[in-house]
Amino acid sequence: MSKISKQTYLSTRRGAWILNRVSDNGIPFDIILTYRLQHAILSSLPEWLANYLAERWLEKRFNHTLFGLKPAHRFNSQHPTVSDDLANRLIAGNVIVKPDVRRLHKRSVEFVDGTVVEDIDVIFCATGYLFGFPFVDHKAFEVKDNVVNLYKYAFPPDINPPTIAVIGCFQPIGGIMPVSELQSRWVAQVLKGNTRLPSSEDMWKDVVGKREAMAKRYVNSTRHTIQVDFIPFLDELAELAGCKPNLFRIFLTDPKLAITMLFGPRCPYEYRLVGPNTWPGARDAILTVMDRVKYPLMTRKIPENNNTSIITFMRILVAGIIIALLAIFFSR
Repeated sequence: MSKISKQTYLSTRRGAWILNRVSDNGIPFDIILTYRLQHAILSSLPEWLANYLAERWLEKRFNHTLFGLKPAHRFNSQHPTVSDDLANRLIAGNVIVKPDVRRLHKRSVEFVDGTVVEDIDVIFCATGYLFGFPFVDHKAFEVKDNVVNLYKYAFPPDINPPTIAVIGCFQPIGGIMPVSELQSRWVAQVLKGNTRLPSSEDMWKDVVGKREAMAKRYVNSTRHTIQVDFIPFLDELAELAGCKPNLFRIFLTDPKLAITMLFGPRCPYEYRLVGPNTWPGARDAILTVMDRVKYPLMTRKIPENNNTSIITFMRILVAGIIIALLAIFFSR
């Protein structure tokens, strides 16, 4: 919009942390976000330290205070805003950041800081949305303030036996389709009778526990009612569906595959290695995923001088040490 309008104003209630689609070394950020080893390290840190490291990294790319967008909440307390172009638009003056709107007039907008902007033509209200299930006439599917009561965001705890499920009613920090696909596989196993749901009481405990965890972590908003973390929720569903791979066992039988899984991004193919509905091509798909990420970008190939053998050796060494430590820890 700011590229074609005379002037664009960005009004924000509380600010936001800004992420780039393109991350370090030109790799898409959603790929970096799902690196197994990186996620394991960050997840083991105290929440304040993980937030500090993430915010420090973001501030190097986009000075949130300078641009008037730094929020009071921490990085992990709200979904970030993804934009590669916002900083350029702000520097060029095409976008001007303003605080929350106090009131609207016929052709002007007054903001809470007392400033008024005249001759406004169009207002886009990017304030989110409400959702529900008006097509299902059952109290188990009643939604108030975007709060749903579904076990693993799929099954109503009070409908027994399970005859209906919801797919994709969650908001991950990452791609929704891989999680929905795995959720569908688990739901299919339940409906076929190959796996059983817990008791209604245990399902309610899970529902309430997730809701309380969200309330502690996220800014209070109807936007933050169905949040899930990409990798942990994938693993939850995979364990229920019986298709979660054991990295230690894979390392003993296929070190190359284990090292690729440890140092690379978490791929949906990993959940086709074991369990029901395995795929013979899963191993090759995992080993070549970064080739497919890079292929459409490399329209002009440049010879590379890199020490591939040294890098591979170091990865094997580090992977061996990490897996050995994990084996010692879990054998106690």
